[in-house]
Amino acid sequence: MPDKAPAGRLIGRDGDLAALAEASRASRLVSVVGAPGVGKSALVHEWLAGTGAGDRRAVVVPLEGATTAEELAGKVAGALGVPLPSGGLDRFAPILAADPLLLVLDGLEVPAEAVCASVPAWLDRAPDLLVLGTRGAPLGAPGERVVRVSPLAQADAVSLFERRAADAGWRPRNTPEEARALETLAARLDGLPLAIELAAARASVLTPKQMIERLDRDMGILEGLRAAFALTWSLLEPSSRALLAAASVFVGPFTVDAIEAVLPDMPASELVAALDDVARRSLVSRLDLPDEQVGFRLLSTVRSFARRELDVAGQTDLTLDRADEYLVRAAERLAGLLVTEQESTAAARLEEMAGDLGRAVERAAALRPAMAARGAIALATFASPRGSAPVALLSRALVAAKRTADRELVARLEYELARARTRLGFIDEARAMLDDALRRLDGGEPDAGLVARLLIERGKQRLQRGDFSGSRADLDGAVRALEEVEDPYADGLAANERGRLEEAMGELGAAAASFLRARARFRHAGSVRMQGIALQNLGVVRYAEGRLEEARALLEEALELHRLAHDPASAADNLLNTGSVLLTAGKLDEAEAATVRALDEERRLGNRRFEGLALGNLAILAHEREDQQVAYGRYQRALTVFRETGDARFAAIFTPFLAACEASLGLWREATTDFAEAREAFTAFGDPGNLAVLDTLLGVLSLNPAPGEPPRLDDAEARLERAEAALASRDDASRTPELAIAVRLLRAAQARRGGAAAPARPAPASSSGGEAVLAIGPDVRWFVVRGARVELGARAAPRRILAVLVEQRLRAPGVGLPQEAVFAAGWPGQKADFEAARARVYTAIRTLRRLGLEDVLLRQDDGYLLDPRLRLDVSSTT
Repeated sequence: MPDKAPAGRLIGRDGDLAALAEASRASRLVSVVGAPGVGKSALVHEWLAGTGAGDRRAVVVPLEGATTAEELAGKVAGALGVPLPSGGLDRFAPILAADPLLLVLDGLEVPAEAVCASVPAWLDRAPDLLVLGTRGAPLGAPGERVVRVSPLAQADAVSLFERRAADAGWRPRNTPEEARALETLAARLDGLPLAIELAAARASVLTPKQMIERLDRDMGILEGLRAAFALTWSLLEPSSRALLAAASVFVGPFTVDAIEAVLPDMPASELVAALDDVARRSLVSRLDLPDEQVGFRLLSTVRSFARRELDVAGQTDLTLDRADEYLVRAAERLAGLLVTEQESTAAARLEEMAGDLGRAVERAAALRPAMAARGAIALATFASPRGSAPVALLSRALVAAKRTADRELVARLEYELARARTRLGFIDEARAMLDDALRRLDGGEPDAGLVARLLIERGKQRLQRGDFSGSRADLDGAVRALEEVEDPYADGLAANERGRLEEAMGELGAAAASFLRARARFRHAGSVRMQGIALQNLGVVRYAEGRLEEARALLEEALELHRLAHDPASAADNLLNTGSVLLTAGKLDEAEAATVRALDEERRLGNRRFEGLALGNLAILAHEREDQQVAYGRYQRALTVFRETGDARFAAIFTPFLAACEASLGLWREATTDFAEAREAFTAFGDPGNLAVLDTLLGVLSLNPAPGEPPRLDDAEARLERAEAALASRDDASRTPELAIAVRLLRAAQARRGGAAAPARPAPASSSGGEAVLAIGPDVRWFVVRGARVELGARAAPRRILAVLVEQRLRAPGVGLPQEAVFAAGWPGQKADFEAARARVYTAIRTLRRLGLEDVLLRQDDGYLLDPRLRLDVSSTT
């Protein structure tokens, strides 16, 4: 019984134990079924240890190796301690009827027809008999109740590994990298307890990461599981073995169509019967695919075993060739649906098959370059705009495509690869690809829609560079190309990019009209994803017009469309825009939470341009909170990203904010240089809105002049009045969201110089009216701020977090604690993914701030700290 576990030590099986108890009450014939190594025997033994047998005497019959009716009879007789009766299994009935009995047939892999020929007779003649069998598939006998045991959930699988590995002498490092490796290992082992325990036994000599690397090569560390699979394999019909071997070339989900493609000689009825057989044995899991097909997926451990059998049979190369052809054809069909009303379904299917398709492209690149290029185009059509394109793979496919004589094929792949590289910030490389693609199509009779798309993409890049006239020229060229064809999707692309150009130039009314036209064309084409992007861009325009509530509503509507279209990249961009709206509205905590989440996602997706934008917004947040040093560092990092990606427009937008921060820090010369650089850029772009922002922020320089010069308070006041008048006007060109932020920053600078405006952040709270003091009670069960005592006894996580922040303040004033350390303090011993941990920390910090620590609980980069100016009274703590 290889997967037996001591009683009381099973993890994640409470539901299965309850199901087994219910089944044993409802029927006297129960089959516990599941994949090899899933823990069927362990479950039964745990149930027995919990008195599952009741008043019956339990007899466990280990049936390992028994595959015939005669062998089954011998095993049962031996367990009962009686001679083997002659005349067949039904002769056991009088013995089984002698007293109330629970007969556990463990490892019952005898053919179902042999078992069903005798067990019903036992039950008829022994009214107090309960028969419970563990096997790969149900018997199909009358009255049988089936308890299907599934692999462990990921969290339970990780817990099981940690417990068994600790028994083997494992010393965990408790790092985020190790946590991710454990999750990957649990998934790679399919949540099978036997596989997890075999791997955990090696934890004293191999790290989880090393185990994953070895599993990717072979199943060497899982020999016990290999033996269990070998037994199951020997019991399968030849057609079922052939199906599993052929299906092993698919890592992701596959359909009946896919199996027919790799097994073209197997009759359809035989194929379906074989698929049903392996599904009943839990060797494949059944999936409901988004296009209303039934899908299947092999357990990765089953796939490794079956792939070895395919290799032994010498069928690997032929099967892979057939799979590659099928995958490319299917992906091309689905990619064509991405610009239709079937986009959401097609995107979901492409997302599921992306891994297998990428491997097909990799294999085809050497010998079948045209097929590799076709597969790469289909993959990139889905993945490039969603931030998940495998750029290195697409680049290799492009090299292969250039060996063909098909100019349009190469141009299409260059277009998709340029889109992927643009998101990653490689603007120059992307521009070179677009130029090359257009040259390839020049002089022939190219697809007008492809030419238009190339021009639109190049116009988009020129806009990022701040080349407004070049961008307009490309968009005009795209519109002319589209006059020859009916292509509502490309029409929508052109209108969308024109709207972005108009928005950048301050022509907000025209931009809104362009985005509405784009949305209408995308709706006509059926593209959910691009409707979401057009709505998102319209939300940005409403935000620029100061219509913040309408902007937020549009962004929320767009976000639903992004999710429906399986577009995490646009969802991340949307979250960043939402953060911008909240920032403009002065909701700094909410803006920070949204922006940090967006930054994490943009980094995960590799979108460097929007990574820079998130860093810039976080810099403004710190600037508004008067954390000037933090703001200065973030501005510098954001501008570095923009310069590396060639985004001159975003770089120019944040430069005057950096200059204002430099002025506040006394870096007068640097501030003067940066203000001049920004003015030159905005003048060249023809950008009156950002010139108005610059004019306002120059007021900060007036308040912080060169050494030896007096502050020019009147000049700062005049600039503030002009800015407020612009915000109140109907002039779209000068009334921008950034202007509202600039006004707040200038008001705060005035306050620091003794003006009438309120400071952005009050001085730290004081309990006595003099020096700021925070009194902390014993075990941080309460604190006193502004003379008011706040109890924390029932708020466990906030209390623990405040305690560690107090320790940090005493040990290293001015140095923040990273989010990971704050989470570990608030929820000791618990684990959570990055997003969940950040959300918990954010909620606890907000609670402490609402309770009275708003003025003194500060944010620093990705950490938190108590204001270093604060005096702590911890004399009463224990």
